[in-house]
Amino acid sequence: MKLEPTSRLRQQLILLGVVLVLLVGGLLAWKLVPFRQTGTSPSLSKVTTLDYTLDITFNHALNSSKTSVKKADFISAYKVDGKKISVSLTGLNSNQKYTITVPEVTDSGGRVLHNLTYTFTAAPGNAEKIPKKEQNKLLDEQQKRIPAAAADSVLKYVPYATLDYRIDPVSVDGKITLHIQLLLAPDVTPDQTDALVAKYKEQARVYLSGRGIDINNYTVNYEVVQETLTGR
Repeated sequence: MKLEPTSRLRQQLILLGVVLVLLVGGLLAWKLVPFRQTGTSPSLSKVTTLDYTLDITFNHALNSSKTSVKKADFISAYKVDGKKISVSLTGLNSNQKYTITVPEVTDSGGRVLHNLTYTFTAAPGNAEKIPKKEQNKLLDEQQKRIPAAAADSVLKYVPYATLDYRIDPVSVDGKITLHIQLLLAPDVTPDQTDALVAKYKEQARVYLSGRGIDINNYTVNYEVVQETLTGR
């Protein structure tokens, strides 16, 4: 039996309505789910001296320009990709405690988590207990990471921060980009902003230039951050 044109149109409208309801419901559900960290890989209790990466995962996609990891001697670089921060580890000593500090994590919707810390004690790594395939993977990873860190001299000087600006390295597709926050005091007025932003950009450039780093050789993402006064 053939459906009348009116019946077919009614079915199409009903189907479209169902799809719209599902889409709106999914969007509302996503917005209502709290932004949170979901885990680390490996788990903090299982990090060994043979691990060269610690992945920190979240339940939302991250904004790479507004997510940073604090500089430390055992961190050679970090990369923000999708819902994950991959922290590159180097020079871990057996039975020594380490803490990774993430000052700020922002998701794609603008929600922010502050001052996250991840503490672990590096257990002795025994390569003989690792399957051959995993041993080869570790060796390949080590060979990739050491030359990359040594080749880009900017990693010797950043992360770096003053009262006026902060420079962080971010690994994007195997290349180092620079995320520079320009820090404005709470009492800075709109008519003062442009001049101060230009001044702090120049200060960051001069800092890097004084160490033989040409900022023009990097992709630079600037972020203007103005502090707010809290109640007394």
